Amino acid sequence: MLVALLVLSLAASIESSSSYGCYGDITTFDTPEITCGNVGYTISCGVPAVEQTVEINVSTLRRYRTQIGNAARKLCVDPAILGAMIFLESGAGTRLLNGWNRERTRYGLMQIYSRNYPVVGAWDSTENLLQGGTILTTYVTTLRNRRPGLTWQQYWRDGICAYQAGVPSNLIYHGRDFCGTYGRFADEVFVAAKYLKRARILDSCC
Repeated sequence: MLVALLVLSLAASIESSSSYGCYGDITTFDTPEITCGNVGYTISCGVPAVEQTVEINVSTLRRYRTQIGNAARKLCVDPAILGAMIFLESGAGTRLLNGWNRERTRYGLMQIYSRNYPVVGAWDSTENLLQGGTILTTYVTTLRNRRPGLTWQQYWRDGICAYQAGVPSNLIYHGRDFCGTYGRFADEVFVAAKYLKRARILDSCC
């Protein structure tokens, strides 16, 4: 009986560690439609292309499982969202030079906009990832306080776009993806996050 209780306790602990719920359940988020056209970094276009690109680069993202898990727990955010942001912002670090983008305006795995925030920690550290995650969740919370009654996916959409654009004043719900070079950055974050969650890529992060 004691062994059974210990097993159940461990299972509950593992489930809890992979199901952060302070900002909504991403498994309930709608999968957005991503139109084809000039597709940028994706292999082809659309949702399957985004998922395939994430799958190909999973081994790179897994290098940061511990940092992602530590930051996710402290922020009460699903690690899949942080993982998706890292993948979309910096290619899980593969597009960075000493932690900086080419223009040296953004730093770290989540590409913190250094003109707005003095960056802290090494570019691949839990400290830096926690800073980026805090900025992101602050945007989400600010919009929720301004516009009560929307869905978590709607709050996340504008919070992600405000973060990516580096313009906090954009925190007004637009009802559509308006950010990124191709106007679909937030949608690709949702697709990548849902894939990471479904495939349990970061569940055993720590």
